Amino acid sequence: MKVVKPQHSSRSGSTKTADALRRSLPAVIKIESDSETDQSDGDVVFIKQEQHQHQGHQHSPLSLQRPESGQLSRKLTALHLILQQFKLSTTLPHYSFTRKPKLKFRPPPCTVLNLNSLTFTAPLEEQVELEDLYFLHYALTFAKKTVVITGAGVSVHSGIPDFRSSERLFQGLANKSTGSGKNLFDYNVFRSPESIEKFENMIEKLYHLSTQAQPSPFHHLINDISKQGRLLRSYTQNIDCLDTQLDNLQTMTPLTFSKTDIPPTVQLHGSIKSLNCSKCSHITELTPHYFTSKLIRPCPSCEELNVVRSIAGKRTQNSGILRPRIVLYNEFHPDGEVIGSITERDLKSKPDCLIVTGTTLKIPGVRRLVKEMAKVVHANNGYVIWINIDEPPQSVIDYVEYFDLVVVGDCQLIPGLVRLFDYLDPFQSNPKPKTAKMKTQKPTRPPKASKM
Repeated sequence: MKVVKPQHSSRSGSTKTADALRRSLPAVIKIESDSETDQSDGDVVFIKQEQHQHQGHQHSPLSLQRPESGQLSRKLTALHLILQQFKLSTTLPHYSFTRKPKLKFRPPPCTVLNLNSLTFTAPLEEQVELEDLYFLHYALTFAKKTVVITGAGVSVHSGIPDFRSSERLFQGLANKSTGSGKNLFDYNVFRSPESIEKFENMIEKLYHLSTQAQPSPFHHLINDISKQGRLLRSYTQNIDCLDTQLDNLQTMTPLTFSKTDIPPTVQLHGSIKSLNCSKCSHITELTPHYFTSKLIRPCPSCEELNVVRSIAGKRTQNSGILRPRIVLYNEFHPDGEVIGSITERDLKSKPDCLIVTGTTLKIPGVRRLVKEMAKVVHANNGYVIWINIDEPPQSVIDYVEYFDLVVVGDCQLIPGLVRLFDYLDPFQSNPKPKTAKMKTQKPTRPPKASKM
């Protein structure tokens, strides 16, 4: 299966209707630079509104984190100003409905929606296929049981480097003694004092980055879905805990399985905020004071038990090692069985949407989870969407089999773009609010006079 953008003529659905709607859609947005204005910010742009009236619309405060620089910065700034012009926030639209509105367009398998072509210097319909954007909006706005699987890409905007970008964390940790920086995430890192020291330095760096960072716009989008009661589960490969800072994306440490109480977020690779013993069940919070001396140290709980055993005249045992509660290569997840039970339950819960974001699916277990979840979602006539700066490799496409839409571009554009599309509503697809019918009271007849 080849990831190729199909020609518009090959689309299913009411193509003529879509064309007519596209032609009738006003040229809502144009952004132009103004050389005569203040140029203190290189990303300053100005909006000219054309042929569009904004009346009777509910507004909410706009909150958007400012990116650092570059092409994404310019796009986010432009989108920010557009939403500001319409007095819109990046909060996901929320509709109250008992049944989802009818899906008007379903793209051919593996259709590519390229957000890299967005410049916001021309009307939206001239830059992307509106049908594809409609499908993305529909899936994120109306799916009732959404599963989100995220990787490091969703946190890059917040200042957390991923492992394979131009600022690669692995690249910065590579040297002759440890080889690839990836080796510092291998369980064998504990066999050498030198590699342990480098591992501790890496954990300290990641810890401080994570505590200083704020959740990204896409984290907030997942939180909005959960707040609306439409998130079945968020599976994250990230250890930075940015998502769990939000009120509706909490997790549990250690993770437990209960039919009535499963947290919305499952951390597939552990957390940078916790320490656990390699031998006993002792878990404690990782705080800055642990970095004042050796981070990897004997477990205090095990040592306390040995003191008790010694007083009782029993033989002492080897103490466990207190270490960050993250899952390294070549080791088992301490919550692995619980995660398996949660996954099994989610597969049986009839999810209707799967969003795979910010990951290349290099980890076999995560790739298998995506395949199984995508298969179930499609069996329920749902929607499977890939969002990343690159298209998925052909091997991933062949393995997963069920991608409906491949969104190529930074995931941080998605919240604002979905909100803007919802406001424009070019296909008139959003549910209309129900108006309460006034009950008219029948006039009461005067009582009949009694006969004397």
